[in-house]
Amino acid sequence: MTIGREIIQSGVASLLKGHDHRKLVYRLVSTSFIEVAISFFKKVVEVKLGNDSIDLSWYREAFIEYEYAKESIAANAGLSVKSISNSRGTTRKEIVLDEALSNFDELVSIINSLCDSHSEVELQLSITFNSVTVQLSLNESLLVINALGMKRKQIAGGIWSSFGKQAEKPLLEVMCRIFQVPEEHYNSANRTGLREVDFSLIDSNGHAKKCEVKLQGRGNPEGADSTFARDSDVFIAGTLSETNIIQLNEEGIHWVELMNPHGFLRFGKVLADLNIPHQPVDSECNIDEIIDRTVLSI
Repeated sequence: MTIGREIIQSGVASLLKGHDHRKLVYRLVSTSFIEVAISFFKKVVEVKLGNDSIDLSWYREAFIEYEYAKESIAANAGLSVKSISNSRGTTRKEIVLDEALSNFDELVSIINSLCDSHSEVELQLSITFNSVTVQLSLNESLLVINALGMKRKQIAGGIWSSFGKQAEKPLLEVMCRIFQVPEEHYNSANRTGLREVDFSLIDSNGHAKKCEVKLQGRGNPEGADSTFARDSDVFIAGTLSETNIIQLNEEGIHWVELMNPHGFLRFGKVLADLNIPHQPVDSECNIDEIIDRTVLSI
């Protein structure tokens, strides 16, 4: 999934100002989900109007058997492609379809059983499109609600992953520009073996210093752990726990915690310690203005 340039710019600016960039991502997730939900409801109306079946075969045929995208096939059956990959070791469409159909049959059985045991519950979902209204039974409504829940989960996972990957290099490039690091002293297109390195700083002797970026929230130690596995020299984080900081210091890994007021200024210390040519940033200057101006250049 590609995140728009303006979203990346806004996210980078928020991080450098010590703000919570997650609000921006939450809003993007909600917007994307609502668009998908509306399209899904439209299709439900179209399919339901053209089908007289009293069971859920209309849903099975239109939303699983005849669906094209693997992600939609899985979500419509209450599954994720990742879970299928974990259990079957592949995401080939025929495997996804097989798992989806099997799970759909089980899901329908569960829904029918629960509806029978809770006969006092009455729920009817009405959807109107172009002045035409269709009504879904309790069983049908629960199936649709379950599918929408899985779709939102998929959308959220995709957007969070994409934002992290797409924002990392622009974030470090902006930091380098703010500290006026010469372009020959940083590189955002490195590869070590078969693995791409997020970013490298080049010291005055021409030695590359590998940088790792993880925009994890507090209480997520896995982000910091990955930096040890990748043998990084610099770790740029959204937030760090006290344990993370102790571990990084013990390993001699330079770190910057962004989600503090002007926490990125610690990057100046990192550059100085690593002998990277740069110009110090005065903490008394209008840092927010410098950030905004520099972010617009990426």
